[in-house]
Amino acid sequence: MKTIEEIKEIIVAWGKSLPFSVRLHLFGSLVNGNFDPSKSDVDVCLEFLEATYHYRNEQRLVRSLWIELHRGWEIDLTRKLGMKAHLTLHRSDNKYIQAALRKGSLVVYTAEEKADE
Repeated sequence: MKTIEEIKEIIVAWGKSLPFSVRLHLFGSLVNGNFDPSKSDVDVCLEFLEATYHYRNEQRLVRSLWIELHRGWEIDLTRKLGMKAHLTLHRSDNKYIQAALRKGSLVVYTAEEKADE
């Protein structure tokens, strides 16, 4: 079974491989101290950063990207971790996610903003 540090390293490497500028938050049992590798999943909240929003209708873009890509990303991250990953989109209008992040979260990766070329 992987240690929490190994889990963080895998998530950071996965975040760096994404084609978008994102911030990744860990939350849930892994952060709150009651993580059981044999039963718990790894809760990851993905936040698209400003560099992704070079489009006119940014909220619609984010939701479209999420709908198209999140299941594949979740499957990929689950495979890399060797345990179930639960990937959630960071949205200011999602009260459940906002409460969970306030209760306890850890930002493990923030992509460097890419300058316009």
